[in-house]
Amino acid sequence: MSGAAELNKRLFARVKNVQLLGEIQLSEPEYGQVVQTVRDVVRTGQDPGDYPTLLAVAVTEIAARTSDGNKIWHEVRSTLLLPEEVSGESNIGPWYLNYLTDNGLPDFHHLVINEKARKYRVRVLAHAMVPLKQVPTFMEHVIWPAVMKPEVMGRSGDEIQQRLSDRPTGHQLRDAVRRFVVHGGSVALDFLDRCLIYTRAISAGVPDTGHGLPYWLTDAMRDWVTSHAAGGGQVATAAPVRFKPPSLMFDPGFWRVFVDLPYQLTGSEDLTWRVTRAGGVPADYRAT
Repeated sequence: MSGAAELNKRLFARVKNVQLLGEIQLSEPEYGQVVQTVRDVVRTGQDPGDYPTLLAVAVTEIAARTSDGNKIWHEVRSTLLLPEEVSGESNIGPWYLNYLTDNGLPDFHHLVINEKARKYRVRVLAHAMVPLKQVPTFMEHVIWPAVMKPEVMGRSGDEIQQRLSDRPTGHQLRDAVRRFVVHGGSVALDFLDRCLIYTRAISAGVPDTGHGLPYWLTDAMRDWVTSHAAGGGQVATAAPVRFKPPSLMFDPGFWRVFVDLPYQLTGSEDLTWRVTRAGGVPADYRAT
């Protein structure tokens, strides 16, 4: 098996464990290996699309680590040494969308329909979450206000989304990043909640694993909090825990009752819901 095929296989195993391609944990050496392997494939005249996960991860990581949250195709072409005639919107973008569809990953179709976003760029940037160059703006205008004044700026991801929806200007986020953060659905809510948990912990001096956020993002968030504190900025204290109640719902189509157990923004990895049906054995479900 060639080096590209072997790396493609290893990355595909990781894709099965994430919702967003940008969540795959790649160290700097691993990222360098991904980029160099695609370059080698291009240099030998092969089609990099023959190694789909390798190429999809490379495109996403380049968008996350080098783009400004706006233009991405030039960075992708120049980093991977793709020919100039390879177009982002005509070649890479459609291929990327097919990859998402084929692998059951979120394709963020509603962002294109409802938000009139660029058809392919917005999907790549959504899987990149918040590009590295946008992290300071994201922290300053989205996460940090919610950490410092949760009762006003949002205690959870859904409240942050509501704040940004009510105040569509003034946060200085690139349009593609704003679309993901505000309109990215449950995937974006989960992302915001994990960012809140991590930021609250590190700003209070509490060790935190990052809750599945990629290394490059947690490093940038930690650096921002550290520099903010060093510059005389206010440091957060641990926020009080507020539990989200479960919802009991009835589905008339299938004539059944089911319970929605919401994600709990507590920072604990051990919290569980306990559900007991009449006459049944209690079942525990992770709440975080």
